[in-house]
Amino acid sequence: MQAWYGLILLIAVIAFCLTAYRLAWDNQLRAIDQNIYGTEGKLAAALMVSKPSIPGAVTRDDENPPISASLLIEHLRAVNGKVPKEIAPIFEGTDPGYAYFSFRNGKGKIFLESTNFPEGASLLPMPVGRYSEEWRTTEHRRELLRSSKPGLSSLVGRDISPELDSMHRFAWSLGLSSFAGWLVCLLGGWWIAGNAISQSRRSAAPPRTLQQGTCRSASAPPEPTVNSTS
Repeated sequence: MQAWYGLILLIAVIAFCLTAYRLAWDNQLRAIDQNIYGTEGKLAAALMVSKPSIPGAVTRDDENPPISASLLIEHLRAVNGKVPKEIAPIFEGTDPGYAYFSFRNGKGKIFLESTNFPEGASLLPMPVGRYSEEWRTTEHRRELLRSSKPGLSSLVGRDISPELDSMHRFAWSLGLSSFAGWLVCLLGGWWIAGNAISQSRRSAAPPRTLQQGTCRSASAPPEPTVNSTS
């Protein structure tokens, strides 16, 4: 019975740990995604400040993305392969947490790309419809990929090594503290069960009988002693 109690408690502790870790990771992932959205917004804002090569080449899509792909292509051509200096420091180096990006046309030709763009990273192909979007987690990187007609693919991502290290530490802390709690509950349960069983056995035991001659009734007067005199 005590073994079953320990097993059930262990399963409950494992389920708690998995649920807590999943909730923590989902919360961390939402924070990472918001950071990438913000980085992408800064990049788009800096590009739209540049003067397009064809004045008046403004088109409008009723669907995503908010900025027309045709208009963004013109601004990408205007920067001539140079990252705007106001945002260049964001996309430099490969220190933990670094950000990177790439803009390419429908044939894979690079419009604009950060110097720290990971080798081998791929962008989305042209969509079947007008627009497609996808989130991707690869090893220690989190990436936002977009693809839209008339022929523009983008990737904005960042290194998430600091968050992964933080989650690893959280997992170890959660596991060790949960194991300690399981052990305390297990030992406490066994101690309480053992005491209860001992009390039950003592109360169920028959009363002990007194042997004749070994005890004298407290109410009977003592026998008088006779002194013999010579």
